[in-house]
Amino acid sequence: MAKTNILIDDDEQDIRESLRDILEDEGHKIFLAENAENAKIKLSHFKFDLIVLDVMMPGQNGYDLTKDIKKNIANTALFEEVSSKTNLIHTDQDDDFVDFNIQITIPHKFSQFGPSIAVGDLNGDKLEDVLIGGSKGKSEVLFYQKPDGTFYKENTNLKRQKNITVNTVKSPMQLGQESMQPQ
Repeated sequence: MAKTNILIDDDEQDIRESLRDILEDEGHKIFLAENAENAKIKLSHFKFDLIVLDVMMPGQNGYDLTKDIKKNIANTALFEEVSSKTNLIHTDQDDDFVDFNIQITIPHKFSQFGPSIAVGDLNGDKLEDVLIGGSKGKSEVLFYQKPDGTFYKENTNLKRQKNITVNTVKSPMQLGQESMQPQ
């Protein structure tokens, strides 16, 4: 996997260094800037896959720097549409439903939050797959990632399955405890 170039621009050294340590451990190439001027210099010399900006910085703030990046730095996309390239296309439409008619003590209408999304290796191939939860009366959708980075879609209905098997990995402590049990 190619390293992702990430620029972290924050006036607080502890935050910059903490983010750097976490992201470097994940295999990313990190560049640090402590203000907007320093970030602009780095932006003129390197291409970044991700830019993390502090909003409240002395001098030029993160909002204004974002405007400058969009205006002045050629070919820098803050976000890129990739759903058609990866075949990760999904639309969801919730039915109008008043949760309070069933349970009056809930703090807000959960039915208006849309479907939940989870990412993980669902089929054991060491690639990140996507599970999109189904709204009330709708099926879940699984997107399995292929080695080329694209996805294939599988509709499923986990709500109707009575027995769902979850594979778990036992820790060395659990394995040791099992071997100590009397036979």
